[in-house]
Amino acid sequence: MNTKVQYILNALDRSEVSITDFSTLTSISRVTIHRWKNGGEVKDELRLNLAYNTATRLNKAVQNERLPLTDRLKKDQRVQVIGSIIREMSAK
Repeated sequence: MNTKVQYILNALDRSEVSITDFSTLTSISRVTIHRWKNGGEVKDELRLNLAYNTATRLNKAVQNERLPLTDRLKKDQRVQVIGSIIREMSAK
């Protein structure tokens, strides 16, 4: 498995962000992320780099104890909160 893909999947696991929410945040299809997860070929380096950069911010949020979220939120709220945390981590 591609090392960047493994990093992304580990970040999702650590931050408890679902593939569906990650897909919404990055505009990378769930199908693509599942294909990567199942060892499929990475056909688009731009998407991979976007996902990797987002995963880096998720890891920073875990280190800063901003993720995983402790509150149960509806999908729209959850994605909005995670998005704001990711933007905050890009400034750090």
